[in-house]
Amino acid sequence: MAEHDLTPTNSATPPRCRRFSSISTKLRGLVAVMALSSLLLSVFAGFAVFKAERDAAIHAAAQTAHALASVVEREMAVRSALLTGLAASPSLRSGDLAAFWAEAKQVERNANDVIVLRDVGGNARLSTAVPWGAPPHRVSPFAGTASDHNVSDLLVATDGRGPIFAVRVPVVVAGERMFLHLQSNVAELQGVFKEQPLPEGWTGTVLDSRGYVVARTVDAARRIGQRISERTQSAVAASRYGIVEANNLDGEPVFGLFSKATGSDWLVIVSLSRTRLAEGAWAAFVTTLAMSLGFALVMLLLAQGITRSVLRPLRALSLQAQQLGAGHPVDERSTGIPEIDPVQSALARAS
Repeated sequence: MAEHDLTPTNSATPPRCRRFSSISTKLRGLVAVMALSSLLLSVFAGFAVFKAERDAAIHAAAQTAHALASVVEREMAVRSALLTGLAASPSLRSGDLAAFWAEAKQVERNANDVIVLRDVGGNARLSTAVPWGAPPHRVSPFAGTASDHNVSDLLVATDGRGPIFAVRVPVVVAGERMFLHLQSNVAELQGVFKEQPLPEGWTGTVLDSRGYVVARTVDAARRIGQRISERTQSAVAASRYGIVEANNLDGEPVFGLFSKATGSDWLVIVSLSRTRLAEGAWAAFVTTLAMSLGFALVMLLLAQGITRSVLRPLRALSLQAQQLGAGHPVDERSTGIPEIDPVQSALARAS
């Protein structure tokens, strides 16, 4: 019988990836997966917070623009009501314009108010800006304005009163159809923003139907009479309310939320700086992300502590096994881990 040279083999071949099969590595890997999942969820949550912050600010600005447009409507309605009451004057109806001039002079609310009576051709028949009998100024605030509009656009007064606007109501004077006007300085419309204050960083602008600035929260004296960009003009011409992304009069990129006043084509734009809005939203995003990173770090530290608590009794078992191999007795004791205690007890009994 032939003899064969048998080479001893080690049936317990060491694992190739011994480094990645340790308990500590597996625990860290598990925690890393959990932390990564948490981080990804936080990124999505942070983006959702970013979008929610931006959308909430835009929605609030839209509501504010609508509220400001309502205040502008009321300003016009107050002037219209004053004229309607004055139009019922018997002296006006009968054509006694001298008596009516005196009545109109008494109801003027302030030194900037001027009441003017004009025929359908725009010719002034009387004006409280000049004494009775003196020739009134010929410029009509409604020149070039649609005939159904009773609120004029911005106009520079020829008598040195600065930028003005006017409200009119139809009247009949001695059987002839005319219009009774109340002209006011645009500075009075700055009060719109006192009734509806804007948060810091928001800019409010009141514009006439052609897009010229009538009142503004920032740098009003310099901006009154300037016109909004063609991009913004096109956007507001297509709807009575909405949003437009454009540059404001200062050249800053903004979200412009606009709303038109009922009864006229005047509108209010509330502008939000896109840069500042992004900064606020990103701050919320970064806060959410930082909290998630902190949570992930705590989890990693916790995993490290758990790893130590598991490895400590395992190392103790290794030493006890060496003692057993050397013929020394092994005392039975609890390792603090129920799953390892039976192994320690077996070593103790075997000794």
